[in-house]
Order: sequence, then C-alpha cells, then structure tokens
Amino acid sequence: MTNTNSLWVLNQRTQLPQEIIPSLLSPQRSQWKKHPRIGTVDIFFTYHEYLRQTSLSLKTSLELLLNENQASTVNLDKIKTIAGELIHHTRHHHSIEDKHYFPSIMRQFPQLERGLNMLDADHDMIVSHLNQIEIIASNMPSVKNSTEWLNQLHQHVAILATILPRHFQDEEEIIIPALLQS
Repeated sequence: MTNTNSLWVLNQRTQLPQEIIPSLLSPQRSQWKKHPRIGTVDIFFTYHEYLRQTSLSLKTSLELLLNENQASTVNLDKIKTIAGELIHHTRHHHSIEDKHYFPSIMRQFPQLERGLNMLDADHDMIVSHLNQIEIIASNMPSVKNSTEWLNQLHQHVAILATILPRHFQDEEEIIIPALLQS
C-alpha cells in the first residue's frame, strides 16, 4: 500500500516519516561504527557516497558548462559518460536491493514493511529521473545546439542530486540495523 501523504514522497521529505520511526530497529546510527558487524555493511556507505558524489559532480559539471558557455565535443562526451555511469551504477545498486536485500529484510523483519515500501516508491521516482537522463543523454546534439540539451539534462540531474541524499539517509536508517542483526 503506497502512502500518498506528501511527507512520504521522496522529493518532499525532509526526514523519515514519524510513522516509520517506531518500527526502526537497533542500533541507532550513532552506534553503528562500534558494532562488530559494521564491516559487513560498509559497501552500502561506500556505494551511497559514490552515487551522491557522482550525481553532484555531474550537476556541477553541467552548471559550469551552462554558466561559462564552454560546451565542446570533449565536454559533452564527458557529460554523457558520467551520466551513463550514474545511470548504470544506480540501477545496479537498486536492482540488488529490490531483488535481494529488501525481500530478505521484509521476511526477517516484517515490522519494516512500511519503510521498505516507501524506499521502493523512492526507487520508482529515482528510476523515472534516470530514464529521463538516459533519453536526454542519448540524444546529444552538436556543440552549437547544446544549450537546450544541457538545460534539460541539468533539470533531471539537479533533482536526482537533491533526492539521492535524502533517499540514502532514510534507506540506511531502515536497513542498516536490520543487516547488522541478520
């Protein structure tokens, strides 16, 4: 069941919805580094940081090109390459979560269902922007016609760079304690 309350929608959330907080497992974030199994979940932090940084790097690169009017074939190719990497790695990461981690956590900790459903809805929104980025990136124009293309690409990348940190923060709060207990 999807919650339509705006506080549950990724691009409108500023924190975990209050209804989810009581279902969170221990330990709390402040205790994770001391947990003996923290090494088993480090990949999540590493991957989340990589995706955050890649989305910000792409956003910044697009803004520089737009503000300085420095479009060149090399710059446009670099943008397209970074966009492709962001799309590939984000899809791959979410695919593993959706097919393996989330179902396993749901079976073991059914009280996390609402939070996992929220994260699944987040993935849908993220995929929607990734799809738009992919469509736009695949239609790279000549350098002289690149401003509109850069603006369209920037629109979706800027949204992604804004929503990914919120999603990752909430996802970690929900799933890391479950993985530490597994």
